[in-house]
Amino acid sequence: MLRRMLVLLVLIGLVACGSNDQAATNSENLTLKLNVQPNQSYRYQSTQVQHVTQSMFMTEQTQATTTTMTMDQSVVSVSPEGEIVMRIVIDSIRVESNANDQAMIYDSSDPAASTDSPAFAQFAGLISQPMTLTLSPEAKVTKVDGIDQMIDKMLGGAEENEQTVMMRDMLTKTFEQSYAKATIIPFGGKPMAIGDSWQDVTDMNVQIFSMVLTNTYSLKERNAGLATFDMTGEFAIGELNFPDLLERDDIKMSIDKGKGENSQRGTVVIDEATGMLKSNVLDQTMSMVINIEGANADQSLTMPMTQTLHMEVQLQP
Repeated sequence: MLRRMLVLLVLIGLVACGSNDQAATNSENLTLKLNVQPNQSYRYQSTQVQHVTQSMFMTEQTQATTTTMTMDQSVVSVSPEGEIVMRIVIDSIRVESNANDQAMIYDSSDPAASTDSPAFAQFAGLISQPMTLTLSPEAKVTKVDGIDQMIDKMLGGAEENEQTVMMRDMLTKTFEQSYAKATIIPFGGKPMAIGDSWQDVTDMNVQIFSMVLTNTYSLKERNAGLATFDMTGEFAIGELNFPDLLERDDIKMSIDKGKGENSQRGTVVIDEATGMLKSNVLDQTMSMVINIEGANADQSLTMPMTQTLHMEVQLQP
């Protein structure tokens, strides 16, 4: 199960991770809007260090994963009303994973990189496959194009079956609802002074379970054309979604909050002149318990799972 969730958890990590018509002085309130021009390009590097622990049948399984990726965001067009079309391409990714003393490495820059692992094959499918976003001036995503082509590449032409249909649905919802927010944060749209804040809510309803992430961004300081925000986020875990098992009368499944926190905290820096992200650093903790109740005691199972994530996103020179 840890291997199957590798791609999903990395993409969820990306969720947590940019304006202003003109840069305002510190004595003025800050109104954030995207202010970019066609053919401008922004290159980002994201690094995630993730630890997942799962207990099952009195055995603890652990997985440590470090993922580094670079992505290019280029402005295709800007309408007179300020609507922006932006093209996003991931051009490199490196994944180092160690699960129960079994190490796996995938590096897209290595021509001989193995994609024998289904999870790594899906990462390989992300490379050089463009996705186009349409954004409002307040950086709200209104349209996403290219998802189907990206998922086709990630699945590598695999024959459609129950597992691939589930994976396609999961990835589609993840990209539509969250992936676009890797480096583009939707703004509240109101003038802000130091100490003011706004919230952004993401419904992360994927095939495996539903979850809502509420991030609060508070303006901490403004200096040299950069606005710094404190970010706090809370995850609300919803319902488990395994259709085949949930439809059986002899098995009941549920997902509950674990003993730890389901939250994240970080610091976001945004260029006031362009509205684009300068940097984002956050730490995330998730804790949940999957319960399976069968007709007999020996068919029942409780699976606690915890995840910690440290992520850094930086605009490259």
